[in-house]
Amino acid sequence: MDEHAFYHADMPLSEVLKTDYRLHMTLSFVGVKLGFCPQATIKEVCALNNVDHNFFLFLGNIYTFDNYSPEHYPESLSFEDSLRYVLKVHDYTQKEIFPHTEQGFASVQNQLSPSDRTQMEETLKSFFSIFNKYHSDFDQVLENYRKTHQSLDATNTQVLLAQIDEIVIRIKRMIEILPDKEECSQFKYFLSFLTIHIAKHEKLMKYALKPMFTYTDVF
Repeated sequence: MDEHAFYHADMPLSEVLKTDYRLHMTLSFVGVKLGFCPQATIKEVCALNNVDHNFFLFLGNIYTFDNYSPEHYPESLSFEDSLRYVLKVHDYTQKEIFPHTEQGFASVQNQLSPSDRTQMEETLKSFFSIFNKYHSDFDQVLENYRKTHQSLDATNTQVLLAQIDEIVIRIKRMIEILPDKEECSQFKYFLSFLTIHIAKHEKLMKYALKPMFTYTDVF
């Protein structure tokens, strides 16, 4: 898909939401309320909600298109807008994703063999532990950046991002453990969605929070 296929300001927002339903959550996080005219463009709806349409386009394109890359990054993008969004995602993860994951496991554990149940419990525990460590480390990086305006060095940047990779590994492991049963399909679907969500979140951090981190690789 070439860059002309990316979302742009004059597209009707309703059409964008039909293309990728996951962007309903993005709308909520940036402060855009539903109930707008079906023909209203992204630019028009964002203006009515006092939201920078370039920021929504940036988020929408990251979440929908795998080939959306740094050369499409809008230089006018507000670091504070990006940071507020990332922190909302973190808050959502802890308040909504964690409980949903626990509930999902509770709903399928009777479908697991004793050995698979033990593996799932251990993997789930590790998943929560790494996720909480990542959030804690991120908060420390943010606090230091606000005090000193110094970026995290390259080594520690890679350590932080590696935690996200470890989180994804744990989720994929849980998917592998789940048997191919109808009773497990809903939880498996949720975990698959979560894998994509976290991968997109990592991409968002790399692009939108560049001032906080030092990168040695090209992404």
